[in-house]
Amino acid sequence: MLKGIKTRIAAAICILACFAGCFEDVSYDTSYVLKPLLQTASGSDVAPLEGTTAYAFAADTADWEVVSYEDALAGIITSRHNPAEKNNTPIATAEPYQAEGATGWLSMRIRRSSALVVAVDPTHRIYGYRQQGFGENMPRLYSTVVFRPWKEDYDESKSWFMRNDFYTPPLEAQYVIEPYVETTEGTTPELLSSLKAYAYAVDTTDWKVASYDDATLGIITSKYDEEETKRNPMATAARNSETGFYTMTVTSERIMLIVADTRNRRYAYSRQDIDLTGGPYSSKVTFRPWRTDSVYVEEGWRFVNNYDPDADKEETLKNRKR
Repeated sequence: MLKGIKTRIAAAICILACFAGCFEDVSYDTSYVLKPLLQTASGSDVAPLEGTTAYAFAADTADWEVVSYEDALAGIITSRHNPAEKNNTPIATAEPYQAEGATGWLSMRIRRSSALVVAVDPTHRIYGYRQQGFGENMPRLYSTVVFRPWKEDYDESKSWFMRNDFYTPPLEAQYVIEPYVETTEGTTPELLSSLKAYAYAVDTTDWKVASYDDATLGIITSKYDEEETKRNPMATAARNSETGFYTMTVTSERIMLIVADTRNRRYAYSRQDIDLTGGPYSSKVTFRPWRTDSVYVEEGWRFVNNYDPDADKEETLKNRKR
């Protein structure tokens, strides 16, 4: 009897010891790795950004905020309830993160379940802050912040409150495309209403349109790497019902214009240099579907006809057989 009681007591002690061991193993100690990125213009690619800094505070964005670029750079947050109350004692200050390919990355060691994180880009004088949670026994957590100088205040990924105190609206100009089609040689060109048109802030020396389908979708391809593409145009043209022309707003002095004749399945692209302090600017483009050239250049436009009607018919027959 006594032996059984001793056995049960020993088992209970072991269970309690196990529970105690479990509780001792639970902790908050995370290496927070921040990857700053930069997008210089609307629709442009993001790239690694060097020279940023970051801080972490034992605070919550529900009660605290960053009220100016100067405060962000100095590592100061302000109470939302009492603007006179400041906190200039971060629990962590970012250091460069050392790893292959980690251009501009930062790292902070956080020993809390949650912290207010501030990130600052001194080059473009933009800052952002967010509430960041950390899981139990989480050794490392990666996060990304994108600085966009072309935008004013914005929320990034529904987590970062991004602020640009020195924002100035970019210069812009209206660009009008006047599209025509000459259906047979020698006839008077008529206004074309079936058009897709886009603009990118790139140079045609480096970029091209690889296919008719890409032209209709506004996709361009690098001339140096076929795997590299851009899919977010700076501007997309809209048809003016009164004039029949296509208009877009551009914010770059050098643009690549892309137009696709969706009726005759041909496309063209051109480089245009403009002065953003002037405008509106216009460009006339005439499609000539009677031409059999696969590629030709006319008045600065590179016209391409890579549509294969026989291949299209073959694909239609295949679909019917299915």
